[in-house]
Parts: sequence; structure tokens; C-alpha cells
Amino acid sequence: MGFFGRLWRGDVSLFTTYWIFGGLVMFMFNMFEQSTRGISEDAHFTGLMVSLFYYAFMSVAIWRSSLKYRGPQMYSVLAQGTVAVGWLRFIWIFFMPDMGSPFDG
Repeated sequence: MGFFGRLWRGDVSLFTTYWIFGGLVMFMFNMFEQSTRGISEDAHFTGLMVSLFYYAFMSVAIWRSSLKYRGPQMYSVLAQGTVAVGWLRFIWIFFMPDMGSPFDG
């Protein structure tokens, strides 16, 4: 299996998994999702689904990588907490779409 297989199994370092793919790349997916809001409801739904698919993949990758992390346990716990908060955000958006994101100002 290639790189994405290693990422899925949690065999990539927590730093790379969390900060590069879970942080930087996820930020780009979130910007894509946000940019689709003003276009149409269908476009925003598509943007949300793309972000959700990516976040689901990365949630598993981050969680598995954090379980294999051998550094300070605090970093594993924080990574797992971030994944949980991210899922709460998606649940909020799906079940309370008229209220916007819980993190919008």
C-alpha cells in the first residue's frame, strides 16, 4: 500500500498527520466549503460533503496515529480531542444548519 494506506493505518507520524494533513490541508478544504456558501445550496452541500469525506478519512488517520505515538501522552489526547470537537462541528452543521457554525463569530 502507498502513502495514503500508511496514513489511514496511522503509520505516518502524528506531527505530519495532524499538522500537515489534519491542519493545513483541512484548512484548505474548509475554505473550499466556505467559498461554496454564496454560490448555491447545492454547491454548498457538495463542498460540505467533500469536507466531510476528507475529515472522516483524516479523523481515522489522526486517531490511529495518536494511538501509536510514543511521545508525551498529552499530544495524543489533544489530537483526539481535536478530532472529537471537529465531529461536533459537523453534527452541529447538519442538524442545526440555520444556526450556522458553532464557531462563527
